Amino acid sequence: MIKSESIGKLSVALVKAQSLIGDAKKNAQNPHLKNKYANLGSVWDAISPALETTKLAVIQLPSESDDGKLHLTTLLMHESGEYIGDTLVMPLPKQDPQGYGSSLTYGRRYGLCSLLGVVQDDDDGQAATASVSHSVDMINSSETMEDLQRIFTDEHKKFAKGSPELRVLIDAKDAKKVALTPAFNPAKIAQPAQQQAAPQQAAPVDALPIDQF
Repeated sequence: MIKSESIGKLSVALVKAQSLIGDAKKNAQNPHLKNKYANLGSVWDAISPALETTKLAVIQLPSESDDGKLHLTTLLMHESGEYIGDTLVMPLPKQDPQGYGSSLTYGRRYGLCSLLGVVQDDDDGQAATASVSHSVDMINSSETMEDLQRIFTDEHKKFAKGSPELRVLIDAKDAKKVALTPAFNPAKIAQPAQQQAAPQQAAPVDALPIDQF
């Protein structure tokens, strides 16, 4: 956490601001879960009047890093000079301008909502919705089977076992796994039938250990 030496005046203003902030309207469609969420513009619409009334302002600053991740600092400042904030560090779905821009937009929205306590109208876990969208992008950015296993191992921990978000992530992982699997080579000599192990029936997803790839 980042904060000024004192935050007394800012705290009073923040209490007032949160009493004035309305729910962010869900105005964007999530392509993976087929439902709506509040995008960055909707979040700003929800907080701007309250910030202006209480003499608060927000600055969001991305910073350079050499770890391949986005570092985004969100600062809430009061006209007295007091401030409070934090830095979000998140992986990039792709190491290119598009991947950076996507993560920056998500990070800005996440930072604003976390710092100011913004919720979405009829909020039923839309944070997870946005998060699974980002996680699916991470899965799809895998270039090798090793990348896929590492990313899936990290990302699945964000979602509850048996949740629809985890189901979406597993489906994305399975599809990417197929795409990364080398095509069958008919030149390979098959093992004699008597030496082949009997095929095992696949266990249901929920019956498998959650970290099993």
